[in-house]
Amino acid sequence: MDHFEKQLLQLFLANILNDPRINRKGWIDLLEWLEGHFEQITDRDVPDGFWDKVGGFLEVARERGSIKSQKEELRDLVCDLMDQPVATLLPEKNIDLISEVLNLDAKAKTIFTLLAFYQLLDSLESLADALSRNGISPHLAVAMMTGLPQRTVAEYLSLNSPLTSSGLIALSNRQGNFLLDRFSPNKKVIDALSKAKDNADDIRHHIIGQPVCTDLNWSDFAYMGSSLDRLYGFMREALSQRESGINILLWGAPGTGKTEFCKVLAQRLGADLYAVGETCDEGDEPSRRERLGSLNISQKLLQYQNNSLLMFDEMDDLFERPGMFSLSSAKMGFTSKVFTNRLFEQNPVPTLWVINNVRSLDESVIRRMSLVIEMKRPTVSARQEVWKRVSQRHQVDLPDNAIDELAKIDAAPAVLDHAVRFARLNGSGVDDVLFATRNMVKAIHGQGVHLPVRQDHRFYPELVQADLDLNDLSARLQRSGKRNISLCLHGLPGTGKTAWVRHLAQQLGMEVLVKKTSDLLGSYVGQTERAIADAFEQAITEESFLIFDEADSLLRDRRHSRQQWEVSLVNEMLTWMESHPLPFACTTNLMQELDPASLRRFTFKVEMQPLTKISAGAAFELFFGYPCPATCFLPDKLTPGDFTTVKSKAEILDLMADPQRLAYLLREESAGRSTKRAEIGFSFA
Repeated sequence: MDHFEKQLLQLFLANILNDPRINRKGWIDLLEWLEGHFEQITDRDVPDGFWDKVGGFLEVARERGSIKSQKEELRDLVCDLMDQPVATLLPEKNIDLISEVLNLDAKAKTIFTLLAFYQLLDSLESLADALSRNGISPHLAVAMMTGLPQRTVAEYLSLNSPLTSSGLIALSNRQGNFLLDRFSPNKKVIDALSKAKDNADDIRHHIIGQPVCTDLNWSDFAYMGSSLDRLYGFMREALSQRESGINILLWGAPGTGKTEFCKVLAQRLGADLYAVGETCDEGDEPSRRERLGSLNISQKLLQYQNNSLLMFDEMDDLFERPGMFSLSSAKMGFTSKVFTNRLFEQNPVPTLWVINNVRSLDESVIRRMSLVIEMKRPTVSARQEVWKRVSQRHQVDLPDNAIDELAKIDAAPAVLDHAVRFARLNGSGVDDVLFATRNMVKAIHGQGVHLPVRQDHRFYPELVQADLDLNDLSARLQRSGKRNISLCLHGLPGTGKTAWVRHLAQQLGMEVLVKKTSDLLGSYVGQTERAIADAFEQAITEESFLIFDEADSLLRDRRHSRQQWEVSLVNEMLTWMESHPLPFACTTNLMQELDPASLRRFTFKVEMQPLTKISAGAAFELFFGYPCPATCFLPDKLTPGDFTTVKSKAEILDLMADPQRLAYLLREESAGRSTKRAEIGFSFA
C-alpha cells in the first residue's frame, strides 16, 4: 500500500469517527475492521495497549454498554497515531489531472476520489461496506466518509451534476445499500487512474484511445457526388469556428462504408477522429451505459482540443423507437428532453453518428441532427473506379475484364481495399481478390446474398424467342429515350426472361437491380411492403433498371387472397408501378396467377417462348462449338437454359465431343421440365 493510499484511508476513517450518526452495529463493524486493517494504513508502530482498548470497546459495544465516550476516545487515539488527518486530500497527479480537465471543484473531486478508490482498494471497499451493512444509505455513507453534508453529496450525485453528466459516475437503478449498487465510476477512468503516467495526454489515451485512421482516400467515395463537398465545407467551418452542437447522422445499409467514410472525412479535415465506446476496459463489448459514459467523458476530455471529432457507431444502441428499451426512458434515470439536449445541443466536440436503419430512430432524435446523409451503395461504375485506384495503390495488377467482373459484387471501399491487400500478400492475383471479397461480403450481408461468380456462360440475344420482336423493341426504346416503361416477361423456365432484361438494361446504359421475391418477403406485418418500397426507392436513387424476379408472389390475384396482408402487399406493388419514373420489369412463370389490375399497368407484356427447330440447331453450335449432326434428334420446346445446363454437365462428364450423348442429355432435360416446380426460374447472364 503506497503513501497516498494510506492517507486516503486515514482521511476517510477519521471522517467516520468524527460523525455522530454511526450506530452500535456500525460501531462494532468499524472496530472489527480496525482489527483487520489498521496496521496497513499507518507507518507508525501501534503503542502497547492500543489493541487492548479496541478489544475492550468491542466487548462494551456487544454487551450494549454506553459507546459515546468510547467513540471520542478512539477517535483521539487514531488521530494521534496518524499525526492528525489532513482536512483535504493530498495531491495525486492523475486525480488532479482528471479533476482539472473535467473542471471538478474540491467537493466533486473528493466524492469522485472516494468512489474511484472504492474500486481500487480492498481495504477501502471493506470499510465502506462495513457502514453499508448497517442500513446506512449510499448517500449517507459517502457523506460520513468524506465529511461532507449529506445534502451536498445528494446534490453532487444527482442526475445533472458534473460528476454524472461528464460520464465519470453512472447512476444505477439497482436497489441496495452498497456504494456500487447506486454509483458506478467509469471503468476506463479507473483504469487510467492506476495505469496512466501522470500526464494529460496519457490520461486521454487510456480513456478514449488513439485516433483511428484508414488507408482509403477521399476519391474512393467520389460516387457520393455533391454530398462530399457539402459535408466537407460544413465540417471545416464548424471546426474552425469551434461550433458546439454539431452532429452528423450517416445512415445506410451494412457494407456501404459508413465507418470508413468517417475516417476519410477526418483525414481530409486534418482532424483526429476517436471511436467512442467500441470496447470496455476488458476489451469486451461494452454495455449501453458504458458507451454513453464513454461518449460523455470523451466530449469533456476533448472539448478544448483543436480539430477533434468523435464517431459513435451503431447509435441504435442508445435510441430506439417508443415502446422499445431506450436510454431516454425514466427507467434509466433520464428524461427524454434532458438526454437528447445533452447529447445533441450542448456537445462541444462535433460527433459523427452511424446507424444502419434510420427508421429505428425517433423523429425527435433526427430533428436534432445538424445534417443527415444517406450512404448509398456504390454503383458498378463507381466500384470499377475504386477497384482501379485500390489496385494501383497496392501495386496489384488487375486486368480490365477482372475489374468489370469484380465490380458486380456490391462491396464497400474498405472491403475492396482489404481484398486487394490480401491478394498482394498472398500473391495469387484475381482469384485471391475474388475469394477475399466474396467471403467478406457474405459475412456482412448474410448467407442469402446472391453474389456473381466467374463463369463462361454468355447471353445470346439471337436465340431469344418471343411473341414480340425484342430487337426492334430495344432499338425503339433507345431512340425514344422514354424512361417510365414497365415490362412483364412470362413463359417457361429457362427461356431467358431475366437475361434479356439485363441485356436491355445494358443497351439503355443502365445498371441492373435484381430483387428476388424470397429476399423481400418478411415475417412481420408491413415488413414486405417496406421492402418493396425500399426496392423502388433504391432503384430511383441509383438510377437502376429494377427487375422483380418470380414476381407472381408479389402480384398474386387478390380475388384469391385469404389474408389481409396479401391484399396489402399487392396494393403496395400497384401503387409503385403507377408512379415509378424509371424502367422496371417483372418476370414470372405463372402469368395466369397475376392480378388483372397489375397486367393493365405493364407497358409491354412479352411471352418468352421455347426455341424453334432452327434456333435450337443454332444454339447447339453456339454452346458446343460445332453444328448439330443430322443424325441427332433434338426435341421440341428446348430453351437456352436447357443448353446451359447440359453444357455444364457435359464439361464435367467429358462429353463435349459426343453429339449423340449431348442430344440425349437435351432430350432428358426437356422431358424433365414438366416435373419441376413452376416457381423456379432460370437466369443465364
